[in-house]
Amino acid sequence: MKIFHFLPSERPLTRYFTFAILVFLASFLFIPSNKAGNNVYYALIALPAIPALLFHPRANLALRRPEALLWGGLVVWAILQGWIVNDLPAQYLKHILYTVLFLLVAGRLISPHPFRAPIFARGQFWLLQLYFLFSLLYFWIHGDYSSGLRQIPMLGRLWGQSGAIWLAAAFVLALPVWTRERRWAELAAAVFFCGIFLIFVMQTRSALVGLFGALILGYVTWTWRFFPRARVKVISGIAGILILGLLLWWFSPIVRSLIARADSYRFELWSLLWQDLQNCGVWLGCGGEFHSARLLSNGAIINHAHGLYQSFALYTGLVSLLLFWVISFWTLRTAWKNRDAWGAYLLTGLLAQCFDGGQLIGNPDDYWPIILFPMALIMNHRSRPVPTGMVDDVCFSGDGDDWQYAEDSASIDVPDHRSMRQPVAPDDPQHGQP
Repeated sequence: MKIFHFLPSERPLTRYFTFAILVFLASFLFIPSNKAGNNVYYALIALPAIPALLFHPRANLALRRPEALLWGGLVVWAILQGWIVNDLPAQYLKHILYTVLFLLVAGRLISPHPFRAPIFARGQFWLLQLYFLFSLLYFWIHGDYSSGLRQIPMLGRLWGQSGAIWLAAAFVLALPVWTRERRWAELAAAVFFCGIFLIFVMQTRSALVGLFGALILGYVTWTWRFFPRARVKVISGIAGILILGLLLWWFSPIVRSLIARADSYRFELWSLLWQDLQNCGVWLGCGGEFHSARLLSNGAIINHAHGLYQSFALYTGLVSLLLFWVISFWTLRTAWKNRDAWGAYLLTGLLAQCFDGGQLIGNPDDYWPIILFPMALIMNHRSRPVPTGMVDDVCFSGDGDDWQYAEDSASIDVPDHRSMRQPVAPDDPQHGQP
């Protein structure tokens, strides 16, 4: 397959963990239980990663990068906060270790090239579409699904909102491939089926927020960069839409009732959890084992925070939330600098997680492929381009094995390509007359 054509040139360790990550991502679709899927992660990634990282020749250099320092700060705070609030239970330490190992493997030990291949972006989207379609048909035939049901059961461990968010992010990742390769028929089919599943079948609002938010931001940045004269119109249009929305919300009871219906008690839930957070301490949080005793106005209990950022604040305090925001900004900034389409994928997930999601630090769950994996892949040290004839940040050794940082690349001879240019004689028949 085209996605693996370069892997024979990689180190065996790199080939192994690249395949292991692919199997782990596929386990969300093809393995029905969370326990069996977690065992795939433990056996194929976590356990082999410990000796691989300990004896990696440049493992210490990875810790010097800014993103590693930010993640290290978040991990240290999670340990400190867990020790202060919950006396640091062993289960919590295990969850931290699992998360750190996944980030290090995806950011250090795998080859990013299969995940940047156009066939991967397209294949991921259509595989998710087929997964939803077969799940829908299977449970409809067996009488477990009827038309209009908001959430459908799935054949694998992927479920509900997280699957819809993953589909939306996969669409955004594949969109540049379809447009660049002019696959207009495939793009039209993708828009149709993605819209059908997100709007009518899954009926998910969080995924739609992430999808349209990423597309609008992408359009604005594209217009801002390539059409400077339209910048004033873009800013005026955005400001006008925001003002119109605020006026409708303030003066129209119908709009307010629609928003109240659409939020599904989330605003009320967040206000109650904010009171719990104030009682615990806004900077420390309430701990990973906290369960609110408050009830919503309809009598429902609060099972979780219904938001990634709300979960960070509630369980590990505002310090962890601020650190995660900095990490997210730095990662998106890196993706923007490198023109990495995985930044749009990550942005879709981050926007959708405003209204859904839970704790990232824990056992492998549905949100690792949506948030943690793209973050690690964007920061993968082998993804950064090297300026021609220069050694600024990283330098490629030339044999397809590994990237070397500037700190240990002093002994690498990088030829000056300008000095390698041969002068062309004015009367050279192969190059024509000057």
